Amino acid sequence: MKVFLKKNKLNHLEPTNIDSQNAIAKLVVGQVVTCDIKQPRNIKHHRKMFALLGLVFDNQSRYKNVNDLLKSSLKQGIIRSISQLRAR
Repeated sequence: MKVFLKKNKLNHLEPTNIDSQNAIAKLVVGQVVTCDIKQPRNIKHHRKMFALLGLVFDNQSRYKNVNDLLKSSLKQGIIRSISQLRAR
C-alpha cells in the first residue's frame, strides 16, 4: 500500500488524498507500521532536463543518442545525479 503524506505545522504527517486517508483510517490506534520516506520527483524539472538534453543532442554530432550524451554529461560532472546531490 502506498500513501502520500505531507508534514503540517504541528509536525504531524497527514494524508494528501482520499486513498491515503482511507488507508490510514484502517490502522488500529497504537499499531506500528514501517515506511520508506521518499520525496516524489518534480516532473516539471524532469521534463525540462530532458528537453534541454534533446536540444543539445539536436545541435551536436559527437553522440549517437541522448543516453550517450547523458552518460557523458554525468561522467564529466556537467550534470549531477540524485545520489551525488544527496551525498553533499
